[in-house]
Amino acid sequence: MLERSYDAKGNIGRARIVIEALTLNSNFLTPAVSLPALGAATDAAQLAQDKWADKLRRCHADKLDVNKKTFVLHNLLRAELHYCQLTAEVAHVVDYKTMKNVLEGSGFRLKGEKHTQGIAEAVRNLRVFKSAELNENQTGIKWDIPANITTPGNVNIYEVYAADTNDFSTATKIDSVKRTTYVYTNLTTTLQNKVIWIVAKTTAGEGVRSAPLAIKVLGI
Repeated sequence: MLERSYDAKGNIGRARIVIEALTLNSNFLTPAVSLPALGAATDAAQLAQDKWADKLRRCHADKLDVNKKTFVLHNLLRAELHYCQLTAEVAHVVDYKTMKNVLEGSGFRLKGEKHTQGIAEAVRNLRVFKSAELNENQTGIKWDIPANITTPGNVNIYEVYAADTNDFSTATKIDSVKRTTYVYTNLTTTLQNKVIWIVAKTTAGEGVRSAPLAIKVLGI
């Protein structure tokens, strides 16, 4: 997994880890990008980043230089990553455990795997948020993942329930979302008073419902 193209610090740090990991690594004897070349690109990106970090002397051209050098470094890392993946796949074919161990020794981070997750606890800190992008008849709602969720990706979906009163037995599921935010839209012409609950759903099923959140939403 690679950091964003213009994340200078992330790419520089990853490059240094990869260079150290691939040096004299018997699993990767012929890197697609030579380690001296990767090192030179890393140093160039670092120098550009250091110049931009000087807030008293930096200018817009320095920022453009950081972007340019980081973009070059990022593409070299992508090429190196492709080489490492292909090399491991060819060498170990269907021995996925060994393939994973070899790739872990390349210096690149493997994408997080989903782990078996039990019933989710209630989402935390359910609240309203404001945004200039919302219309008057919209209210933004956000929350934090349940405390017992080890990885955000372990939540398959968040179910959104709404009712006119603080009585969950009368609530209706109005939507399902992947993110920890939701925008409630009032499509009527009158003020709406609603109570919202969020339920996180994992492979084990529906989790514990959240505490209720009362909202008022203007009409169209």
